[in-house]
Amino acid sequence: ALRISIRRKPNLDLSFLPALKKLYEDITGTKIAKNKPVLGDEIFMVEAGIHIDGLLKNPIIYEPYDPKIVGAKRTIVAGKHSGRKAVKAMLLKLKIKILDSSLSSIIKKIQEKSMEYGRSLTNDELICIANEVNTLEGKKIYN
Repeated sequence: ALRISIRRKPNLDLSFLPALKKLYEDITGTKIAKNKPVLGDEIFMVEAGIHIDGLLKNPIIYEPYDPKIVGAKRTIVAGKHSGRKAVKAMLLKLKIKILDSSLSSIIKKIQEKSMEYGRSLTNDELICIANEVNTLEGKKIYN
């Protein structure tokens, strides 16, 4: 809170917080909600294209602090709100090469599947979609 509200930078290593959270959950039998600030498992999970574009350019635009400070990591996921830059970044991270001409079809399929499943897609599902679209369009992608 001090780091964000008054820009004080405490000289503390807070990377122990996930372990402390797990200990708390084990002792109390209570799960901390995925979207809770600081300790939630999904607070650094990003799906929306415009947020991902901003994060790729300058992370402090959309995050008040670096996830590593609290022992977390940023995760980019594919879903119904994903855009071109987000999908390109995810495929690049997964070392999947695609042609720009396939991107629109991949995004459309991601959005359809995400709405059908009612959740974001896994990396394996994203890879399957990319392979399926490129196969349908007669293109080979390299994994």
